[in-house]
This record gives sequence, C-alpha cells and structure tokens, in this order.
Amino acid sequence: MLNIAMVDDEQEVLDMLKGYVDQFFAEQPEKTEYKADCYAGGFQFLSASFNDYDIVFMDIKMPNMNGLDVAREYRESNQNACLIFVTKMAEMAIRGYEVSAMDFMVKPVAYNDFCNTLKKAIRQARYSMREYITLMNNRHIVKVPVRDILFIESNKHKLTYHTITGDLEGWGSMSQAEARLAQYHFARCNSCYLVNLRYIEEITGNTVSIGPHKLLISRNRKAKFTDTFTSYLGGRS
Repeated sequence: MLNIAMVDDEQEVLDMLKGYVDQFFAEQPEKTEYKADCYAGGFQFLSASFNDYDIVFMDIKMPNMNGLDVAREYRESNQNACLIFVTKMAEMAIRGYEVSAMDFMVKPVAYNDFCNTLKKAIRQARYSMREYITLMNNRHIVKVPVRDILFIESNKHKLTYHTITGDLEGWGSMSQAEARLAQYHFARCNSCYLVNLRYIEEITGNTVSIGPHKLLISRNRKAKFTDTFTSYLGGRS
C-alpha cells in the first residue's frame, strides 16, 4: 500500500493532483494498492491522525504556514517520505534541500511531467519500505530501516551501524552484512567500512565523505568501489 498526500490551499489544484494520481495508477499494467489524501493547508495536514505517508506533494505559498515550514515540522516525525514541492515559486522550491525534498514541479503541472516525477517517487518509496534489519542491542531487538543506515563499521565481531538518528551496535561479521545489503546499494570502501552509496557526498583521493565522517578507501578496493558508485549514480534517475 502506497500512502500519498497532497497539500495545497487551492481546491482546483488538489482536484487536479488527485485526478493525476488516479489516472496514473489506472494506466499501470500491474495493480498497485494506494491511498491518496488531500489537505487544504499545512495545519490540516500536520494535525491529521494519519501522517505516515510515503509520498507528499506540497505547495509552498499557503496562508498561515508556508510549505517549507510545514515540511520542516513534518520531517520531525517522518524522515523517509518522498517530498515533492508543487508551486509557482520555483526560486523557493530550490530550498527544498533544507527538508530533503526529492524534487519540485512548477505550476501548471503537465500530466507527463507529473507521471515522471511520481514514478521516481514510487521507486524511492519502495526502496524505503522494503527492508529493515534487526539487531540485538544490549539484549534488546532493534529494528533499523536499511534506508537510515549511513555506513557500517566493523570491530572484531561487533558491528557499529551509523544511522541518521544515531549509532547502534550489533554482533555479526562484515561479510554477512555486505551480503545482506548488497542489493540495497551498499559497498565496501575498505575492510572496516560498508557504505550506503546514497549518502556519499564526495570522493576525494582515498577518502569518501559521508556527512561529518571521512572514511578511508583502501588501495585494493578503490577501483571497484569507485566503479560501483559511478554505476549507482548512473541508475538513480
């Protein structure tokens, strides 16, 4: 089930987006279960009883609370939703990086452009939804979304999972973690680090940057690691 939200103070825009969503799924050869909810403003959206959306289409210029502020508050409870700004204010939508927006579309939105963006959002949402790993952490079982893992660090028979919300420790080998996560775009940069390619900011010389972390790329793994990352970038769009 894909949960989709549309937030806009213009009813005609909400009707258009809802119609686009319904038409898109009706045209797909494989049936997909989905739910599409419309909200007439930011306060209505944030106060809704259900807010665990996979994809959110958000206007920016709305009365009382603009879309950037709504998105910023929404991110406190949902960091994984694919956020797409639909707006006349392209210069403001560019600031979407502040709330990890996936994309933006400028009104009036053509149906073909909408479909291309929705396809990309669905791929990202399914990636986020499809896998969790469980760790034994201080005698507690912890469920960690694969999408939230920045990189994994090995130390003897312990693994430290560096995630967007903090670090977690678990038992296991790096080879086991690598085999399990390979299909989700993880790669070894050296014997100690298994990196989530989506979080790489820069590769400079023998160093890969992930947020504040600078990880060493070993000489014997550099060519394969760089090629894997290049292939990943080529397949993202």
